[in-house]
Amino acid sequence: MELIEVLRTKKGAILTRCFDLVAGTYPRETASFLKNEADSFSNPVGRAIREALEGLLRELIEAGSGGDFRQALEGLIRIRAVQTPLASEALAFVGFLRKVIRDEVEAEAAGTGAGDRLRQAYLKLEDRIEEAMLVACDLYVESRQKIDEVRIKEVKAREERLSRLLRAVQGRSGEKDEG
Repeated sequence: MELIEVLRTKKGAILTRCFDLVAGTYPRETASFLKNEADSFSNPVGRAIREALEGLLRELIEAGSGGDFRQALEGLIRIRAVQTPLASEALAFVGFLRKVIRDEVEAEAAGTGAGDRLRQAYLKLEDRIEEAMLVACDLYVESRQKIDEVRIKEVKAREERLSRLLRAVQGRSGEKDEG
């Protein structure tokens, strides 16, 4: 069996295992909710995780140019950038997908006479996974920069409000002193 066939055949198992690993990075109650709540409106994070994993795997299977990694990853990266300031935690799902795919390929390779060919094809796929990780890193940095910009604007706005309030209070106290 060719690598692409293995990935298509085992797609459901790969996505389920990888989703479970990502959900496991959350506290126990949250992980349970992410896994069990099927309504995408009640569980937008769970939906974003599933969509990102499916999109990423689809891009790996279709072996496109990599331009769509960005589209596949963007929603989840934005969420993870808000949830955790550590890039290693936010982007761990790409590594989880690599490990799950590697395990599936190894299991398939051990049971066939084409094991070496599958392993060689997997090594090429791993290059694409690295490319996806680099895109994820770029998206994470962009998202964190936007978060920082918003925080800076909030601090400046708060400072301006306090400054106006202080001037108003000082103006009133000056009127009382004159009277």
